[in-house]
Amino acid sequence: IFLLGDLKNRIIQAGTVAEYLDDCMRQYRATEANWQARVDMCCIGRAIVTRHNMQVYTIDRLSWGENIDSQFETREGMVTYREYNRTRYNQTITRTDLPLLVCVRKGDELK
Repeated sequence: IFLLGDLKNRIIQAGTVAEYLDDCMRQYRATEANWQARVDMCCIGRAIVTRHNMQVYTIDRLSWGENIDSQFETREGMVTYREYNRTRYNQTITRTDLPLLVCVRKGDELK
């Protein structure tokens, strides 16, 4: 009798994305002129787990021109990412110095 199995293992890193970004930015900001590109290389392709729904997402890009006070359109009108997270997930985000993480679900296109 043969038993075939497919095991998928993930190594989970303790810490937050903000802490990881802080470490990367601290490392490259002082030494490289194109430090944002270096931070992109560290982050793009990394899997992250969200606390509010325990979903796994892959970082597709960092949006350096946007932060939590940037707005996007919903059915109810324009809203900031800060307001959206506070009303939808009851989470208060305070860091305005970090770029937005762009994670595209399969079947959605990158905008």
